[in-house]
Amino acid sequence: MRLRHILGALLLLASLPILAREKAAAWVRVASPHFTIVSNAGAKQARHVAGQLERMRSVFQQTLSGGSADPAAPIIVLAARDDKTFRTLVPEAWLAKGQMERAGQFIRAPEKNYVLLRLDAAGENPFAAIYHEYTHILMHRTNLAVPLWLDEGTAEFYANSRIYSGEAQLGLPDRDYGGLLRRTALLPLSTLFAVDYSSPYYNEETKGSIFYAESWALTHLLMVRGFAEHPSPIQNFLNLTRSGVEPLEAARQAFGAPAQLQKDLGNYVQQGDFHFFRVKAATEVDENSFSGDVLAPGESLATLGDIMVANGRFRDARAALVEALRDDPRNADAATAMGYLELRENHLEEARRWFSEAVRLDARSTYALYYYATMLMESSEGGRPPDEVEKSLRAAIQIDPTFAPASSALATFYAQRAEKLEEAERLGARAVELDPSILAFRLNLAFVLLRRDRPGDAIRVLESALKIVKTPAETEQVNMRLESARRFQEALASRRALPPQNPEVSPPALRRHSEEISPPVLRRRSGESPPEKSGSTPAAPGKSPPARGPRDMLDGTITEVTCSLPTHMDLTLASSAGKFHLHSEDYLKVEYSAVGFEPAGELVPCTGLRGRRARVFFYDLKGRPNEGDLISVELRK
Repeated sequence: MRLRHILGALLLLASLPILAREKAAAWVRVASPHFTIVSNAGAKQARHVAGQLERMRSVFQQTLSGGSADPAAPIIVLAARDDKTFRTLVPEAWLAKGQMERAGQFIRAPEKNYVLLRLDAAGENPFAAIYHEYTHILMHRTNLAVPLWLDEGTAEFYANSRIYSGEAQLGLPDRDYGGLLRRTALLPLSTLFAVDYSSPYYNEETKGSIFYAESWALTHLLMVRGFAEHPSPIQNFLNLTRSGVEPLEAARQAFGAPAQLQKDLGNYVQQGDFHFFRVKAATEVDENSFSGDVLAPGESLATLGDIMVANGRFRDARAALVEALRDDPRNADAATAMGYLELRENHLEEARRWFSEAVRLDARSTYALYYYATMLMESSEGGRPPDEVEKSLRAAIQIDPTFAPASSALATFYAQRAEKLEEAERLGARAVELDPSILAFRLNLAFVLLRRDRPGDAIRVLESALKIVKTPAETEQVNMRLESARRFQEALASRRALPPQNPEVSPPALRRHSEEISPPVLRRRSGESPPEKSGSTPAAPGKSPPARGPRDMLDGTITEVTCSLPTHMDLTLASSAGKFHLHSEDYLKVEYSAVGFEPAGELVPCTGLRGRRARVFFYDLKGRPNEGDLISVELRK
């Protein structure tokens, strides 16, 4: 029996990540005016990291011509003292043989920015990784989609900087890159411009080095060449790509003929005489003034577990968070991270329970309130979200009025309920203003505008969203919404052009694509795809459940309603797009509401819907055109 207990303890210990077992290394937290540093390298080193970031921020702030060097979301820097710690937190794909050796990672999330740093990284500039990752933060706070070569090239340009009292030297030459480029054939620019996050040139050690080096050299060349030009060639290039011009053509227009640019880059690399920028800037920072404390084990594990979740290391994250909650069952941050983990693994009921617990533990946690509300919205499955969503999101906004995700989610809540649409538009626009780099904020705002029957404005918002997409999937998502908004615009114009109709004749259908019916509420972080929904509405007895398609919406007149035991309902909606047959296994779970009027008496679905104008929400059924699973019914006057 004793041996069994010992083996069980050893198995539990083996399942924990290294960080959860290392009790000797205390984690400290240092807070400067604009950064929070969490590190296992000691308070002195953590203060130094914060000081370097504050100095770099000061330089950027003084050179941005009135712009802001502060992103909307807070910046949390996890400074790992060595490679051993660093490797327990990065994506597991980075650990595979032949992968690039990295010294830092930027993790973009709607509610926070994580920067993961390795403090023992090799190199002549010990602060290069810090400057590199901070540059990424500033690059990603804009409303521009930046190509990967320029994103990494700019980060490498500023990584090679030195900051002194009263002066900063930016874009110093990188001798390692210069040597590599002089002895290695350059990539064709067409190849360089095509590299994305899945490319071997970004991930593999043998190819990644030349990608980073050439991206740095080309950016350096263009920065120096365009120093006195306003706008600069790089800004012209970004303006062209954001307007839809293909990258090679945009480069030709902004930088000149590709063949000549390739030749110029080769000559620039070979001559080895790289210029840099000398900037007069006040950089005095008192590192000793930063507050600091030693984290309890549960506090540090909650932060580490949250980063592990963001990086997809779910097993390690769960072990760390379980340990954190064992150390302190009232740790709201650990409960929030556990909810986020369950959400990422598509365990929606467990996620909802953990977010509810996090709110109970800390009623002033904006993250917990936000995630709890979005989970409640998720559970409504396109129907009428519960009142508690509004209460939770308003509490988050009251605690932090600059917390953009809560404003965007509340705008979506009102749009889904067809309530307070003017305020919903203001909230949605505020979220975009606070953080223009988040695609979902623009999609949510477009959804609100469609609910206000303003497809033209929604189209303009979606067209602006195309300028910040970063992946083909995001481009496809926005284009689908644009197509739906344009169809809705045409249908709305046709309806308004018609003379008053006989109430027995249904007006033209105002049909929108499902994505406008189920807008994103930003419950996941950047780069994450939403998990598939678990389960579906069961089919009638004796039939295989049909595969659900996307959510959809249709306007028309309900012409037939048939109910059968126990609670089945079949509904036919007539519209200019044809007749649609909708089914519910339980009509008591369908949401019923009225817009613009108060129905007389109690509404009995089986007998009170026939002949009424309505907007219905439903799931399309794959392979069954003009059929769907009913979600909700909005009666219209």
